[in-house]
Amino acid sequence: MANMAAAKPAGVTRIVFQEVLPGDRLKFAAQSNTTPSGGGARDLRYNDPAFGPVFRSMFPKTETEDRKRGGVTKSVTVHVGEIWTTHEEKPEQIADVTYEPPTDARPSEGRLTKVHGMPGLNEKLPDETDEKLFLLFVQQDDGKVYAHFATLSQLANWHEAVHSPINACAASAQGTTRKVAGWIDFTTNKSYCHK
Repeated sequence: MANMAAAKPAGVTRIVFQEVLPGDRLKFAAQSNTTPSGGGARDLRYNDPAFGPVFRSMFPKTETEDRKRGGVTKSVTVHVGEIWTTHEEKPEQIADVTYEPPTDARPSEGRLTKVHGMPGLNEKLPDETDEKLFLLFVQQDDGKVYAHFATLSQLANWHEAVHSPINACAASAQGTTRKVAGWIDFTTNKSYCHK
């Protein structure tokens, strides 16, 4: 974690960012099950110890769902909320969202479920380019969470406190196969780059 040196952008509480890879594009379009046996998660997965607290802050409302754990059905607490996007000048709610805790099979991974059910993500997804593309979940001071797509060059037009940690995270991943992902929390003046 690093201290944030730049001032907070007006109206923004926290941001989760992640690089969009080809497999993510398939998830948004509900085409990720590429084998006849099925499967192919349509969830965005995150290291829960690192990202879970931020998502739980973004989506503080909880619900109880029945899930299999250890081979038996148990009640599991999930965090729910809404993802918004803007079309032209009118805000439009695009989807309910659920952040689920890790499963037995993936004990360190939390997930945003069923991203193919968020039509705004697929509709707003830019065409593929050679430049890194990021999906950003931006929580406003009023609690609303908006989804945005931006390339590294487009992020240069965002507030310094946003583009600087994302650029640094992307630079740290150069020459690796690591997916660039992290968060910025302006309530704690901390940022995180997953390594």
